[in-house]
Amino acid sequence: MFQTEYIVCGICPFNDMYILLAYLVDELEEEEDTNDPNEQKRKLAKRPELRIIDSYNEEVSNDVLSLHGYSHYQANDYMFDYLPTEDMFYVVSPKDLVAAKPRDIDDHIQWLLERTRYEEALQAAQEALPWGGSKRYNVGELGQKYLSWLVEKGQFAKAAETCPKVLNSDAQLWESWVFRFVELRELQAITPYIPTKEPRLSNTVYEIVLAWFLMNDHKTLLTTIKTWPPKLYDVQNIIVAVEDALSKDKDEEILLECLAELYLHDHQVAKAIEYNLRLRRPNVFDLIRTHNMFAAVKDKAMLLMEFDEYLLKKEREKEKETKITSELEEEKEQDESKKVAIGEKEWKSEKEIEAQKEKEREAQKEREKDARRATGMPAVQLLAKNTEAILPDRVVPQLRRNRRFLHTYLDALFDEDPHLGQDFHDLQVELYAEFDYPKLQEFLRASNYYSLEKAYKICEQRELVPEMVFMLGRMGDNKRALMLIIEKLRDVKRAIEFAQEQDDNVLWDDLLMYSRDKPPFIKGLLENVGTNIDPIRVIKTVPDDLEIPGLKQSLIKILQDYNLQMSLREGCQKILVSDSVQLADRMHRNQKRGISCSDDMTCAKCQNPVFDEENAKTTILFFCRHIFHEDCFFDNNVPLIPEQLTAATMSAKVNHATFLRSARVMKCPICQEHDEKGSGLIGRKMERRLPARIASPRSPSIRSFGSTKGAPSFSGSGRMDVLDDDIPPIVPLRIDR
Repeated sequence: MFQTEYIVCGICPFNDMYILLAYLVDELEEEEDTNDPNEQKRKLAKRPELRIIDSYNEEVSNDVLSLHGYSHYQANDYMFDYLPTEDMFYVVSPKDLVAAKPRDIDDHIQWLLERTRYEEALQAAQEALPWGGSKRYNVGELGQKYLSWLVEKGQFAKAAETCPKVLNSDAQLWESWVFRFVELRELQAITPYIPTKEPRLSNTVYEIVLAWFLMNDHKTLLTTIKTWPPKLYDVQNIIVAVEDALSKDKDEEILLECLAELYLHDHQVAKAIEYNLRLRRPNVFDLIRTHNMFAAVKDKAMLLMEFDEYLLKKEREKEKETKITSELEEEKEQDESKKVAIGEKEWKSEKEIEAQKEKEREAQKEREKDARRATGMPAVQLLAKNTEAILPDRVVPQLRRNRRFLHTYLDALFDEDPHLGQDFHDLQVELYAEFDYPKLQEFLRASNYYSLEKAYKICEQRELVPEMVFMLGRMGDNKRALMLIIEKLRDVKRAIEFAQEQDDNVLWDDLLMYSRDKPPFIKGLLENVGTNIDPIRVIKTVPDDLEIPGLKQSLIKILQDYNLQMSLREGCQKILVSDSVQLADRMHRNQKRGISCSDDMTCAKCQNPVFDEENAKTTILFFCRHIFHEDCFFDNNVPLIPEQLTAATMSAKVNHATFLRSARVMKCPICQEHDEKGSGLIGRKMERRLPARIASPRSPSIRSFGSTKGAPSFSGSGRMDVLDDDIPPIVPLRIDR
């Protein structure tokens, strides 16, 4: 039950809600009696309304009815009823009969269209499709109307975005709308939505789109070429059109990139690489490697090196910007604290000189760094690492017009393999001297393919004394090389190093003869000669009347060095004696240790058991674990052993072993033959008769009492390979059973 603020003239069910015929009245006055004639007149009634409410008395819909004479009617003048058979509602008044029925989807769409709400109308029609759809309106036609309305309103982006929803897979409609956008000069709006499959339009449509962008929007042309599959259009036609446009502006970068992409689509990789090189695109190197197109760039060495130069320049600019920013910050800090006292002016001047020198050193480091960086750039590495396809003989002539590029290439080639560019090493000496002097001597030492005479002339022209010294030494003219060091470099330390390298007594004599009247050289020899020459010999060459500054300190240093050497020798001698005693003691202890044996051990020669209770024999066991009967070991030619040596005491056994050693060399014949590569009689017998021996599982260690440390292992030759336990081999012992 619920209450209303109006008079209900009728009520009918409507799905899970109610439809009411409402008669609206004003609020009643508290005093109904009045003498005013105007108040006594009957008030005019309001229009009746059809209201839909839910079970909670919440109003859902409201429609006002326009009836003839409604202003003079009372609530009881109306009647409202519903006929289920006709699904119709009837409102009856004294002069009118109003029929009402529920709205359907067609009514809703019509209502939306009347108010130009096309998007909502299209959405309503699409949502109604699962339930049969509209009977009067077609979704496609509604979509066409909506698109046309959007275009008329100038909402081209919205229209293009809606096309896939409206046109679906209708290729003919797609083509017509693409042409319409072309006419409207708004093709860039619809291009992202043009289908490339399902449906696939005719080639003409795609080519028209590309041609339109070629004339109007190169950026969109490039994006479209990268996005669309090349099978949609005739690539050759587009290439011709782009080349024609490029002929009018040869530096148009976007058109060059378009051509690079088109040639790649057309499988003309060589031309695509050329355009990518001109555009300096880093992906060109991956393109060359992927398609194995090294031969395509064998005549484009200059273009490749220019590409490296471009990349290197960009890196330098980036570093320069960072450096400038850092310097500006430092200058700002210095300006804030720029208060130098008068007494500090001289110190400041020295600091500026040192700073200038530091800048020069930094500049030199930067040049060396640039040289190393240039050698590691991708293009020159491509040339250097693929010399089978890109021959150095083909590259060098192309780079001769740019000597710096030529040096970078040959340097990278030398780093890759010093033998690859051997025909150009004479040229490379000159290039190193010009562009990368710090690396020249390293090259001269590493290469054997340059002419020493030509290289010497180049260094002589440039006065590169250290390199001249090296080459004179290599040519065998050591005396002349030493004179260059002494006269040009005046570097006694380098002269001593050169004499040490050559290890020539005549050279030492020349150095002493030259230094005898030169105090700096004498002092340098005394301080740096070391053990190569006797300091007394140096001192004897000095004239008695020659004054040598700092001679006292040099002599003191020599004596101190001598004392230090003596101390080191004494210390080493003590360590050596201590180690020798420890090792001898260890060897003695190890030789006194016993050897563990087992009952299943057999003679390495006759393969019979060595511990046979019925036929007991003297056995000889070596530490390699090979064991022999005494008769087998001596080939049945056992020397006559005195009776006192056959006792079972330890001293008798030791004396017995000593006696046997005096009779012949006591070495294991199997191990001896194995060391001699198995050429003896026993080895051949063992190969025929003796399989690989395996250590007995019951046998613990051959050197310890039950321990497994140092346990032996047998090799395939039948020899026991004893693990290295730092124990030297010892003489065999006789073992009696």
